[in-house]
Amino acid sequence: MVFRIGGLATGMDTDSLVKQLLQAYQTPIDKVKQQKQLIEWKRDDYRAVNTKVLAFRDAAFDMKLKGSYTTKKAESENEQAVKVSATNQAIEGVYTIKVKQLASSATVTSSAIGKKNNQAQMSELGVTEATSITLSGEKGSVTVMIKPTDKISDVMGNINNKTRLTGVNASYDASLDRFYFTNPATGEAAKFELKSTNADLLGDVFKLSGSAVSTVKGETITTTAKFDSVLLPVISAELTKDKTIDTQFFRITRDGKDYDFSIKADTSIGNLVDQINGSDLGKSGVSAYLNADGKLAFFNADQSKQLEFAEVSESTTQDDIKILEQLGLQNASGTNVFTTTSDQEYTKLETKGKDAVIEYNGVEAKYATNSFVVNGLNVTAKKETDDPVSVSISGDTDAIYDKIKSFVDKYNTLVDDITAKTSETRDRDYTPLTDAQKEAMSEEQVKAWETKAKSGMLRRDDMLRNALSSFRNSLASVVGGLTGSELKQLTQIGITTGSSYTENGKLTIKEETLRKAIAERPEEVAAMFTVDDGNSKTDAGDGFAVRLHQKATELIDKIKSIAGTTDMTYSQYEEGKLLNDYDERIERLTDRMEDAEDRYYAQFTAMERYINQLNQQSNWLAQQLGGSNKSS
Repeated sequence: MVFRIGGLATGMDTDSLVKQLLQAYQTPIDKVKQQKQLIEWKRDDYRAVNTKVLAFRDAAFDMKLKGSYTTKKAESENEQAVKVSATNQAIEGVYTIKVKQLASSATVTSSAIGKKNNQAQMSELGVTEATSITLSGEKGSVTVMIKPTDKISDVMGNINNKTRLTGVNASYDASLDRFYFTNPATGEAAKFELKSTNADLLGDVFKLSGSAVSTVKGETITTTAKFDSVLLPVISAELTKDKTIDTQFFRITRDGKDYDFSIKADTSIGNLVDQINGSDLGKSGVSAYLNADGKLAFFNADQSKQLEFAEVSESTTQDDIKILEQLGLQNASGTNVFTTTSDQEYTKLETKGKDAVIEYNGVEAKYATNSFVVNGLNVTAKKETDDPVSVSISGDTDAIYDKIKSFVDKYNTLVDDITAKTSETRDRDYTPLTDAQKEAMSEEQVKAWETKAKSGMLRRDDMLRNALSSFRNSLASVVGGLTGSELKQLTQIGITTGSSYTENGKLTIKEETLRKAIAERPEEVAAMFTVDDGNSKTDAGDGFAVRLHQKATELIDKIKSIAGTTDMTYSQYEEGKLLNDYDERIERLTDRMEDAEDRYYAQFTAMERYINQLNQQSNWLAQQLGGSNKSS
């Protein structure tokens, strides 16, 4: 590093002098940077074009698919009862649909309870001691404890907090003064049960009655372990990752089937209860819960299928960890200590939803929901009908026409975009700005200058012009190999190229002709765009969409090889290699300038030192001569 002294002895502005001297070195650097900038602008223009070609290719791909030309429409003579829409698989014709029964949810509504207040306590409804209600749905079972001091809103909230395990929702409407229990799913498979060992809970407290209520027998198993909370404490803090056993499995066997539940160091009793209730065991009617005393309990709706408990570990060194003991099912010696209350009567209310029942062309069918697909027809049953509803299915000429028109519009837009870039005037009076020039201009001036400097980067670009020519030739030539079809040229279906040369091969549509072809010969129109002969050497036997998709792919690949993409390195595309060369040249020229800068500063510094020495000698001589004159 050169130690720089700036004009201390001479008073010269050394920095300005060096800057002027370095201009001879800066000029070639600026020229290379300008050349690099031009390549970058051209690359960016190529990439912008490629983005548009990509979008067009996606459109061509959609038009290659036969489904784009098989769109059907369906009409119902009674939309208030039967709403319909057609898939592409629907068969054209006229059909009948009779809605004999709508699908419905499993729902139970209570009688008025006489409170009209969701803040009323359960004791006001007749709950004199802690009791429980078990809810079972297709997702599983849960048992919710109800205390006399609980408010109605508390009970509803506790039930709905477990909806994810049961699929059952509960609500109380104060204005109607009624309870509602619902499984939102529809169909006969959507069912649920409410059960309670308190014989009065369902009928007298919740005011649920009817033929769906029955009294059966089950059993309750109560353990000896008491838990203060469903969240804390954890079941076994001894299961830690720095010990041999990370996970232990608690097994319940019922009716010869094993159900395993994992217990880790951070597993709470609430976690285990949710595991059980949301499992296949829970779906079978077994519910785990903490009773009013905080003890783990199991309600088994079918006591003929007894429960057995065991612990299973992946480790052989588990002697010091006894999950059954910690759950209160066994004592330290391995003896069962839980109590079983058998032949326990409980009240059960069971309900289920209804399937939708329809007749399609006189044939009866059932569906779990009111929206279903029959014979390629999307149907929404809205109300029951006494008489069949007529439904007609036909080809959707409007939809197919709109797809073809949209494709033609996208092609024309691409032609306009490429033509605009290849015909854009190049204003060579506006060259890329140097850093120094940018510093002397405002941001708006720089932007305006560069807008003109960037113009015409792709003017008369042979690759893009040849691509447009290739597109035009693909659209003008006949589709060969279409046996049994008279439609082989776009002109036959009303799609023609513009009459003016200035239109650059853009397409125009004669709407009436195209609609007529779609309505009368839909399969032949589709073949004109979608046929693919599989011969990669020629596109003579390919449809127009297949041809354009291939031509667009070829153009994309060519542009990519020249201009690359944002995720490619310089070495992977042609202009990137040029940019890399420019970077290396700039680096060499910059090193050369920095060497010159150091050299100039070294020379000026040496000069300043020499002049400073001369000044010092001159001052000394002056002092000596002055002293001699005084002495004489």
